Amino acid sequence: MLSLALAVAAQNPTYPRISVSGQSAGGSAAIQHMVAFSSVVDGAAIAAGAPYGCGSLPRPDYTCMYGPAAGEVAKASNYLRTRAKNGKIDDPSNLRHTPVILFNGRNDNMVYKKVMVETHAQLSEFIDEDKITTNFQTTAGHVWSIDHGRCRCGQCPYGAFENLDCCQVNNCAYDLSGDFMRATYGKSVQPRVVASSTLYWINQWEYWTAGRPENSTVMEWMIAYVPKSCEASPSSCKLHVNYHGCVTPTWRGRILWTQSIDLNEYAESNGMVVLYPQAQGSERSGEGCWNWEAYGDDANFDTREGKQLGMVARITANLTSALSRALVSTGGELPKQVQKTHNDNDYFYGSYSYGSYGYSYGWEARKEEGDVEGGESPPRRPPQHPRARVRQGEAVEA
Repeated sequence: MLSLALAVAAQNPTYPRISVSGQSAGGSAAIQHMVAFSSVVDGAAIAAGAPYGCGSLPRPDYTCMYGPAAGEVAKASNYLRTRAKNGKIDDPSNLRHTPVILFNGRNDNMVYKKVMVETHAQLSEFIDEDKITTNFQTTAGHVWSIDHGRCRCGQCPYGAFENLDCCQVNNCAYDLSGDFMRATYGKSVQPRVVASSTLYWINQWEYWTAGRPENSTVMEWMIAYVPKSCEASPSSCKLHVNYHGCVTPTWRGRILWTQSIDLNEYAESNGMVVLYPQAQGSERSGEGCWNWEAYGDDANFDTREGKQLGMVARITANLTSALSRALVSTGGELPKQVQKTHNDNDYFYGSYSYGSYGYSYGWEARKEEGDVEGGESPPRRPPQHPRARVRQGEAVEA
């Protein structure tokens, strides 16, 4: 439980300036964070996310993965304005000069390019066009893009369903993290350097205020990277929050993500603390997913009052205290306490499946709209993770 001092701070937080990023369901979460807390967000990088308010549209299982129908993005933008009018999110005028990088690969068969094209269209209503950078031209799969390494561009069209080593990132000769850093922090950004293998482990359940954390949609622990120059005074450094895509509630893939996307390397050379909050997901949002459309889990999930977004924001507001009590590991190993509590906790294992309706309808609808060639076959159905429970007739984002 929170100490009295932390409880007071959690109720009356002063949020620091941050930047955000994310991929897939995490890309949607990053957009939600950027919009809900726009008064303190300096920049964002979104890979394979969806427009703000996408979950409010009809059939979000299709719309947020394959692309909105004509006129639906306007409805999502009106939804955003209504959220602001009701005081649920910051004034969207704060977004006007916020730099945003949007990325989607042409071989992404999980979140189609059309979704990110519409995300661009929506953000252009609120952000100056010269502040938005898009890259939708690479052959990347459902991944984050880097500019080095053996993982060829186009591997893993469905994301981390296959070999984890090459389904977190693709080498598409595009430095997404570097592009984001330069857009957000300017010409003073230093080239990336070798990052430390040291990771900090923050108990994020201590900042969960929406009932018993054991029944929450987040894992118990958050991973953080703290560069050497920030160890003495982390609150004086830049601060970044990265939201992962859907991933099974085990630690190997989650640690690999934090050490593969080059944010730590840029953080080390530019004095930036990186927080990697961890979702466990739910029946509604999917296994290991951030809440991208599950109003049944949280009617305010995409606002400042959101259970998940609020938790992350409270940690940013109490960064020094959180890190002072964090566990530390090196070499990609788990701290013993993290392993013990992980074994004790009953984390959610659910479905990564498209579901029979969402999978077939998504491709057929695309064909009818002329987005695929007439003779083209539907993409191969992604394999399910072990222990996955298939929800027939329901589609989920990865």
